[in-house]
Amino acid sequence: MGEGTVGGVTERDDGVDNDGYRFATVEQLRIVALLQTVLGEMLGIRWLANGERCRDGSFRFGHDEDVPGAPFLTLDPWGHIGGGTYDGDIESLDRYELVGAVRDGSPLHLLLDDETSSLGGRDPQLRSTTLPADELAAVSAELFRRWREGLPAPVDATWMLSARDRAALAATTVDRGNLDRFSGFADLYDAHRPSAPSRLGGLLAAYANVARPAVVDIGSGTGLSTRWIAGWADHVIGIEPNDDMRAQAEQRAVPRASYGAGTGQATGLPDASADVVTVVQAMHWMDPVPTLAEIARVLRPGGVLAVIDADWPPVTGIPDAELAWVVAHRRIRVLEARLAGGASAEVLRRPIVDDDPALADDDLRDPHRNRVMPGGGRSWSKREHLDRMRGSGHFTFTRELVLDGDAAVDEAAGGVDLAERFIGLMRSQGSYQALRSAGLTDDDIGVTDFDREVRAAYASTASPPPITFGWRVQLGIRA
Repeated sequence: MGEGTVGGVTERDDGVDNDGYRFATVEQLRIVALLQTVLGEMLGIRWLANGERCRDGSFRFGHDEDVPGAPFLTLDPWGHIGGGTYDGDIESLDRYELVGAVRDGSPLHLLLDDETSSLGGRDPQLRSTTLPADELAAVSAELFRRWREGLPAPVDATWMLSARDRAALAATTVDRGNLDRFSGFADLYDAHRPSAPSRLGGLLAAYANVARPAVVDIGSGTGLSTRWIAGWADHVIGIEPNDDMRAQAEQRAVPRASYGAGTGQATGLPDASADVVTVVQAMHWMDPVPTLAEIARVLRPGGVLAVIDADWPPVTGIPDAELAWVVAHRRIRVLEARLAGGASAEVLRRPIVDDDPALADDDLRDPHRNRVMPGGGRSWSKREHLDRMRGSGHFTFTRELVLDGDAAVDEAAGGVDLAERFIGLMRSQGSYQALRSAGLTDDDIGVTDFDREVRAAYASTASPPPITFGWRVQLGIRA
């Protein structure tokens, strides 16, 4: 029997870890996602935010002994699926936060089965002792219609998977969806996105205690960050999985910089080969646990990780321009959530209200907190980067740096249409591009209004200053 150790957990070939718990499969998590979606939409169930993995090989989603009557779903070791409400003592193990809620006051009992009580059979049926027959028939029909069309992305409990399955899932779902968001507009991105503050390079070299460090730039995109690093590093390797972006970077080659295909989870670089690893405006697209492990492997002891992000919107000195950005951002967030939920054209284009569920967690500094995106994309909260670094055990020292950015050289020299630069920054957003790729127009997205309002705001400003950004750097020193 073979064994492998990842993150302190020994994983055996029989699908059991060193504590005696079985791992879930990707298909099981997809089935849970399907059930939660359909039952939530049709029965108004708001699933509780927890789940667990138990020693008998079963999994529960939505169970909480502190909330009597809370509905939950179960998967047993043979793949059988049931649902019920909690009203007794069940030992909770491996509790984890999931997305969800509760159907108020109504007990729920469901069994999804065929001749062997398994979803995988030839004639599966949804059974219930509590739902009226007509409601059960409608739910069952919708469930199996969607099941035949293909299972959705798995419920957010990938910690239940083996390391092997987590890696395979990352390669085929989130990574693919995130990569697709940045295809087809590399030139626009490269022309408008800001460069990190000039003084930051010297600070990172000082923290690494090396005059000219060896740097790895993960998520290097069009090479904007890599070219900045080449100015203060001995050499830098930009790691970028998106072919479009990497091709754009290679067209603008500079001394001491090279590029390679790879991801945050698999750079392909040697152990302890970097003095500094940078992740510039990209860490929120990477699964943090395997990415931080890979960064720790690539960094030498005492090396520096710098997760570098600009605050949005850009600083213009023109309130009306920045307000137009906020309005467009909120509309884009709602449209992405509707598109991800499969909304029809009519629903997709309905008016947006302030209490739309997609805006509940809206935060311009951290737009990736609980963000819902179409196309299989996933992102991670920026505000949690530092806590994840601290909790990873890979770093002896962590802190946040806050710096002012530099004005673009051409803006400082004058002669640049600042309104068009501001508009270009909006159009360089992956969220805007994803909506356009889905067939929405600028009128649908609200960018036509945005363009008009920004141009009017700049036209009424006598001497607009150059566009700048505030920057935040989450810093870690490798153990």
